[in-house]
Amino acid sequence: MTINVGVYQDAHHAGGWREGLANMHLVLAEAAEKELDLMLFPELYLSGYMIGKEKLISNSITRNDDVMEMLKEAARKNKVGFAIGYPEKDINNSSCIYNSMCVIDAKGKIILNYRKSHLYDPDMEYEKVIFTAGNKFPVADMYFPRVDETMKIGALICFDIEFPEPARMLALQGASIILVGTADTENATHTPHRTVPCRAAENGVFVMYANYTGACTCFSGSEGAVFHGQSAIFAPDGSSLANFKPEISTQLAPRGILCAQLNEDLYRQHKRKNDYLKERRPDIYYNGACL
Repeated sequence: MTINVGVYQDAHHAGGWREGLANMHLVLAEAAEKELDLMLFPELYLSGYMIGKEKLISNSITRNDDVMEMLKEAARKNKVGFAIGYPEKDINNSSCIYNSMCVIDAKGKIILNYRKSHLYDPDMEYEKVIFTAGNKFPVADMYFPRVDETMKIGALICFDIEFPEPARMLALQGASIILVGTADTENATHTPHRTVPCRAAENGVFVMYANYTGACTCFSGSEGAVFHGQSAIFAPDGSSLANFKPEISTQLAPRGILCAQLNEDLYRQHKRKNDYLKERRPDIYYNGACL
């Protein structure tokens, strides 16, 4: 089985969910033309990432919101499954906001909703001020009607992929593909070069990594950021199937859909010889000395 996938790399927008939704429609229409089965957008793409606390809160939506219905309809219309980041308002507690990613299949069904568990905020002034951290790592079966096949999907967001445990927990639950929407800046270029391919290889999974590109100063009081781009798609042996290479200037970095084909059969021999999940020794990992 081979599925066609894409990650979308774009300049950061600050227009809230209306602009994010409009952009998303254009991308999904292009993805449908390319016969893609699965699309991945960057972190908080629906709202924009660096738009400030007040705007993130005002653009937060619940999973029962009308905006979510628009996302489902976009999937059905284009017959493309996709994952998009958004600020999620807890349906039972409107003051509780999560940095979330929603995965919708080609039939318009929400199959997975992930809440970022590792909030990157060394200065305690943005993510940890706005968001509540998630504490679960769900996986779900995703059906691809074009090929009449199903694969198990897991999702992480940005900083999550820099820890070994979240990706390993998804792999142990049978995930074949890990989706990583990110808002990685120029001080973290090691992530797509070393960390993400390592996560793919040590767990025997495909990893799709979608980032913003270019400079951004979006709200008052912010120093802004420069997103390094370098979106990529990695195979279960850690090799790169596709990548947006860095440019001399991030202003010139590519924008658009990066495509690849995922075929698990091509890596079965590698996974058989390097079955890290099977050869684990959890009985000796947590004996007290390692805690």
